[in-house]
Amino acid sequence: MAACVYCRVETQLYDSGVPICPKCSDAREVRRKPPQNTDQIHVTLVGRIAEATAKLSAANENFNEVLNRFPGGPAHPDGVQNIKNVSRALTVAREEIMTAHRQLNDFIQRGSVPDDLKRTG
Repeated sequence: MAACVYCRVETQLYDSGVPICPKCSDAREVRRKPPQNTDQIHVTLVGRIAEATAKLSAANENFNEVLNRFPGGPAHPDGVQNIKNVSRALTVAREEIMTAHRQLNDFIQRGSVPDDLKRTG
C-alpha cells in the first residue's frame, strides 16, 4: 500500500498515478470560490505549485520504486505494464507542475488570471 501524498495515510486510491486518500481527494475536489484580489490569486497559484511539486515527488518516488524492482533485465509482462503506468503518471505530474509554473509566471509578468480563477457575475 502507498502513502497519501498529502497526509501520509496508507491508501489504495490513486489520482493520475499519485497515491491520495479519499479524504484528501474529496477535499481537493470541493469547488472553492474564486479569489477576490491579486494577493489571493498569487497565493492560490503558489499553492498549486506546491501541490504539483508534492505530486511530482510522489510520482518520481513511485517510478523509481518500480524500476528498482527489475535491476537485471527485462521485466515480466505485468512489470512492463506497471512501468508504463508509473511512467505515464510521472509524465502527467511533470505536465501539471509546468502548467502551474506557467500560470504563475503569466500572472506575475502579464497579470493574466487563469480562467478557473476569474470571478463571474
